[in-house]
Formats: sequence, structure tokens, C-alpha cells
Amino acid sequence: MPRTNIILIQRRRRRKRKQSGGNSDSDSDILENLKINVKNVYIVSPNNQTNLKNLVKAFENVDKQKLLNDFKAKNNNTYDVYSISQTDYDGIKQKLNWKLDYNEVEHKGKKKDTWFDIEIKALISTPEKVIITQIKNFSTFTSSEKKDNEKEINNAKDLKTLQNLLKKLKAKEQKNKARELKACNTNRPKDYVVKEDTLSTQNIIDNFFKIHPQLDKDNPVKCDDQITKVFGKDYITYFSQDIDKGNENIQDFIFNINRKVPNSSGGNEKITNPIKVDDTIKIYGNTFHLMGGICHSGGATGGHYIACVKRTVNKKNEWYYIDDSNAISENEANIKKQIDTSLAEESVMFLYRKEKNPELPNPEGLKNQGQTCYMNALMQLLNTTHTVGKVTKDSKKYPNLHAFIKGVFKNTIASSSHYVNFIKEVLYEDDKIDLKKNPVMLQISEDTNGLGIQRDSGEVLKRLLTYDNISEEFPTSPDVNDPKNFFCSYPIVSCKEKTCKNGKKEHHTEYFIEMFEFILDFKKNSTIPYTILTGDDTTSTSLPESIKVLLQRQSNKFQEISDELDTNNGKIGHYAWWIWPTYYPGPSELSWVSPPSKQSSYLTQNEDELREFMKQAKISEWTKILNKFTELMKANGTSVIPDIDHERIPNFYDFFLHGIVKDINGKVISTNNNFAIEVAKYQNFWQAIDDFKTQFRTTYN
Repeated sequence: MPRTNIILIQRRRRRKRKQSGGNSDSDSDILENLKINVKNVYIVSPNNQTNLKNLVKAFENVDKQKLLNDFKAKNNNTYDVYSISQTDYDGIKQKLNWKLDYNEVEHKGKKKDTWFDIEIKALISTPEKVIITQIKNFSTFTSSEKKDNEKEINNAKDLKTLQNLLKKLKAKEQKNKARELKACNTNRPKDYVVKEDTLSTQNIIDNFFKIHPQLDKDNPVKCDDQITKVFGKDYITYFSQDIDKGNENIQDFIFNINRKVPNSSGGNEKITNPIKVDDTIKIYGNTFHLMGGICHSGGATGGHYIACVKRTVNKKNEWYYIDDSNAISENEANIKKQIDTSLAEESVMFLYRKEKNPELPNPEGLKNQGQTCYMNALMQLLNTTHTVGKVTKDSKKYPNLHAFIKGVFKNTIASSSHYVNFIKEVLYEDDKIDLKKNPVMLQISEDTNGLGIQRDSGEVLKRLLTYDNISEEFPTSPDVNDPKNFFCSYPIVSCKEKTCKNGKKEHHTEYFIEMFEFILDFKKNSTIPYTILTGDDTTSTSLPESIKVLLQRQSNKFQEISDELDTNNGKIGHYAWWIWPTYYPGPSELSWVSPPSKQSSYLTQNEDELREFMKQAKISEWTKILNKFTELMKANGTSVIPDIDHERIPNFYDFFLHGIVKDINGKVISTNNNFAIEVAKYQNFWQAIDDFKTQFRTTYN
């Protein structure tokens, strides 16, 4: 029986002639022209994983020279044909992660009704050649290391030796990537690699200054558009301004770590390699002490930010764990445990101060200083610096930066640019502050591939490096003319659509309305309370203690929201919209990122607990809140709702969409009639949702 060989067809279809009305060539037409015996034909695309895997496996075992000779000889061999379109070809090469090495045999034909140009790709790579190509494509080795790799390749006697070499070098490549630190200078960017086994804040700093030993005002390392474009995808990127080893006035040292990098599939991945957080670091012989940090939980496309910062209480500096509106006092041991374990893998920013025990702002203004979790954490960190903290620690005028900004901008939620302008125009221009004598020393990485809020954080820090004003006038109205889009990098709810060039506001508006449509559709179409729900009504259960705690905290939050709406005619902070704690589809508000002493368990989603929970849930309070939102929107527009809530509300409707009807595995929950009746009781709640959604749409339109 003839041996089966492999043929890879790459077809380029040209545009049909309009007058012909004919069809372009099919795979069968091409194969007929080639006059080869075909066993199987497989259509391959990046999305067809089965055929793609078979293609890779087949190519690994192909006899390159035999295949080429047989094809040229047009013998009677039988072929498996893999058909790849021109569009898919480059994508598949990327998936295979090695270059297709081939000889071309061109076959061109021409018909009256169509044109076509066919290339036959006969792969001639052996497994050995594939391995060698992979080794040569490694990117983190130095020139001398690459020469050593070449020697080992040449000395390899067989395939097994090459496979072992590949395994060893691949591990080394991954290790190099984890430790690769990129430094840049506007005049001459340079790369360097930290060789220590464990990254620490001190050796990161040491290696940075090895590259830039003489930094002063005439030789700064600062962020600009060119550098951002070149180095935006680095693992860790540094920028700083006016670093002078003779400058004794530098009090604060802040640097940011970009943990998000592009992956081979075209998306992003998060690097979780741990970094040892030193209590102190030395710069030019000066000692700086750890005062705070920011951490990110979640993946490359989303997650949550928290801050750990010190604050002064009774003349003593204490650690505080800040999670959105929660400010929790933590002892040194708990914070250190968190820093040395999980936070070491999640840390994205550190703050060090020269002064060992500085007098810091009191913890009264810790809550809600940003409309996103990142901006809140960032403002908390900046309040810990010498420059900003000097103004905020005692002043009654600035007990809460966000509240002050709300007063300046009325009902507009402050974007990153507003914060920057506020700090620069109000704080830094204060007579008591001389920014040039007390510079905040910043090392910044702008995340060019992240979400809008993460780009905004880089924008804030990048702009703080520049002494020039962002705009000529300090904006005092929501509808400020903003042709350069300074104030719309994150959507501002009161901003006119023409001002927001990126169109995020419109997207969020439709998304918001769609969420409530889902909830109402569920109510209209659900089988509650009579059809799928069965079981006796005598069962009762007690909720876990941790869930009772969450219920109480939730009740407190409802009251806080209600009070805010009454006092401020809007919602300042962003609180979780999930109506009760559940692990479907996301974790409960305390369990996502919690300090060790405050850990809580998730709600087990079974019918008894859900029914018991429903009895205790404060849906009547939510009804009042939704009605208040609706009334406020009629008077003040949608600025009463923070932008971040657009991202949080899915947790609110997902329970109704999934939680009641399905469990976490997608199976229908068979619960009893008591639970169904509890759900059906809240007609006012459903009406409040409908009114809220209608008013939201009306206000935007």
C-alpha cells in the first residue's frame, strides 16, 4: 500500500470579474489540476483546533526529502491534503510557533470565469530542524550565550540530545524573561538583565542605577511618547525625572511594575513572579523606608486593586489595608505576612520615604478618594508622600481629595486628568509647597495594553512628572471644551458625546441598559414560582457565620448608599452591586482580596441556603435606593452614578440571570415553593428596576 504523504495547499483567490458570474476555484479543482492521489482533505484554520493539531503532528513526522522528490516525480503516492487559505496562513504559522520551511512548486491556471494563483507548500522541516529553529528564536540570551548554544547544537549527536538541550534552554529562557528588566533613556535606550535568582526592590533599584549612574537635570530619564511606543510592552519599565545623586531634597521614591505582557496568541498575560519587598532600600547612600504599595488581583484583562499604606494614629504609624471604601487597620505582622506571600506576586507599585517615622495624614479621609479601585489606591499612596501628605495631614480643607474635587467639578466624576490638575494647580501651587525643592521621585510604567482605568493610572503618574499645565485653563464645568481629549480618557458621565472621541460613554450607556433588560426579561420569562420548583416547605437551615457577617456589612452598605444619595445628590463611592454574596459568577466582596485576618468563605449555592438567604436579604432597601437613583437622575442626570458602576452592575443582574435558575455547573436548581414565593414577593423591586432602566435611557437620549 502506498505510503501517505502530506501536502499543504495555500490558496490565494483573486477578485472575481463582475461580468463572469462564475465561482472561484474549490479545493477539488486545484487537486484535479495537480493530478495527485488524495486520501483525505482537511480544511485548516486557527479556529479549527483538531485539524490544526493533526497538521502539526503530521509535519513533525514527515520525511522531508522523500516528500519533495515524490511530489516532483508525480508518482502514485497517496496524499493527505491540508488546505489553508491565504488569510489563515500567517495566523497558523504564529500558532505553530516556528517558521514553515518549504520549497515552492507553482501551478498557475486561468479560466474564463475566474483567476487563481496556487502555491503548493511542501514542508521540508525535520524534527531536528524545528528544535534548532526554536532555540535560535530565543530572545533573552546574550551574544556569547547564543554562541555557546550554537556549539551545543553542533555537538548534538541525535534527536534526543537536541530535545534535552531544548528543554534546558527553554527553562532558562523563561527564567530570563521573569527577571528581564528594561531601562530606557530618551537619548539612548538600553536593556539589561538582573541575574539574581530572586527579584527584590533593592536589586531592581541597584540595576537601574548601574545603567544610569549619572542622573541629573541635564540627563533625566523621563517618559515621552517615543519611549512609551518603544517600551510599552516591557516587563518592567522605568521612567524618572530630575534624579540627582546630590539632591538631598528628594523625600519620596515611587516605582511602578507592569505585570502585563503580550502573549503569542495576540492577547495579554499577567506575570506573577514574586518580588521580595524590602523594608528599606538605599539610593546614593540614602535610606528609604517602605510606606505603602498597590496590589492587583485577577488576570490580564480585569481584576481589582487594593492599597496597603501607613497612617498616623496617636503619634504612631500604623498599617491600613484599603479595599474600595473599606479601610481596615492591620498590625505589622499581618501586613508583612501578606506582603511576603500573595502580595509579592500581585504588587504593582511601591512607595518608599526617606523619613523613617514621618507624620502622616490621619485615617479619617481614607475612603473613596477615586472613582475606580485603582485611582482610589493611587490617591491613598500619593497622600502618603512627603509632598502631598504635607498638605493633607492636618488641613480641614482637604480631608478627602475626592470630596473636594466633587465640589470643584459639581456632578462630574473626576478623571485622571482632573486629579492631576487638582494636585498641581491646588496642592503644588500652595505657598507652603515648593515642588522643585521637594520633588516626588517617580518611576513610571504606562500600561499601553491594559484597560482604560489602568491606562489612566499611568497617565496620572506620567503627567505628574511634568511641571507644565496639562491645559491652559483649570476646568470648572462638566462640559468643558476638550478638543485634545484630555478629560475623556476615562469616560466622564456628564461629558458630551462629541467631546469623548473614544465613544466609551455611548458603549457604557448601552451596556448599562442592556443589563437591566436582562433582569426584566428573566422576570417575565422565568418559571418562578410554580413550574420547575418542587420540594417540601418545612426545611430550614442556618447560614454560615461568614455569610451572616457579609449580610450585616451589606445592610450597612445599603444605608451608606442611601445616606450618600440624600446628602450629596449622587453616589460618591463605588460599592458592589451584587445583591447578596455569592461565588457565581464572581467572588463575594470580602473574599476577592482580603487581608489574612479578614478572610471569609463564599456562599455555597444550594437551595436551602438560598431560600434562607432570601428571607434575610434587604431587597426592600435596594428598592428604595433604586427609586432614589431614578428621582435624582430626573433632576441631575446620570452623573449621580459613578463610571465604575458600569462594570460592577453585572454582578447585580447575574444572580437573577443565573443564580436563581442555575447552579455554578449550569444545572437547574430544584428548590422549594417557599423560596420561589420569597422571590415573587418583591414586585416593587422589579418595578423599581424597570423605572430605573427607563429613566437611565431617557436621560442619555
